Amino acid sequence: MRLWLALLLLTVSRCYGQIGPSALAETMRTDDPRVDAILQGLCPGSVSLSEGHWQCEACPVQTFDGKNNQHSKWRVSGAVFGHFSQGRYREALLGSDDCEPHSAGSKGVFLLTEDAGRWTVKSYTNGLSVSMCNVFRKRDGLDLLVCQDGFGNSTSAGENLYELDYAAKTGEMTKNLSLVGGICGWFGRVQRGD
Repeated sequence: MRLWLALLLLTVSRCYGQIGPSALAETMRTDDPRVDAILQGLCPGSVSLSEGHWQCEACPVQTFDGKNNQHSKWRVSGAVFGHFSQGRYREALLGSDDCEPHSAGSKGVFLLTEDAGRWTVKSYTNGLSVSMCNVFRKRDGLDLLVCQDGFGNSTSAGENLYELDYAAKTGEMTKNLSLVGGICGWFGRVQRGD
C-alpha cells in the first residue's frame, strides 16, 4: 500500500511539478475562526461552533435540503484555502457531510472567492468531500487536490481516491485515480420446516 501511494505521489509530482503540499494552500481546522467569517455570508441563518465544527443552523440554498426547505444543519467537515480556479483572488473550499441526499453521499463542496475581505460563492458541487485531501501546486500556479473518500450503504462499501481540479474544463473537474470496493454479502440461515 505504501509503495502504491509513493508511486501515485511521484506520478502527480511529475505531472504537476511538485511533491507534497502546496506552499500557498492551507488545510484548515474545522473550528478555525476564518471559517466562521466565510460562513457569515453563506449561511441563511445563524452560525455556531459545535463539537469542534462550525455549522449553519439551516442548509445553504445551493444544497438539496436548502432548495427543498428542509430544516437540517450544515456542518463544515473540511476546509482548504488556496488558488483553485484562478490565481488573482484567494479561494476556499468548504465541505460538509450534510444537506444532500444519500445518493450524493450526503456531502458537497462550496468553492468561495475572497475579494476585499468579502467571500462569495463561486460554485457548489454535491457528492464531493475535501475532508481528507492533499494539495499540489500545478505548473500554472493553481492548486489541485488529491482526495480520499469513503462510501457505503447496506449492500456495498469502498474507498475512492480522486483528483479535484477546479481549473479543468466543465465535466473534467474530477478524475478517479482508484476505486476499491465490494458488495457486502448477507448470508441468512435457512431453516427447513420438518
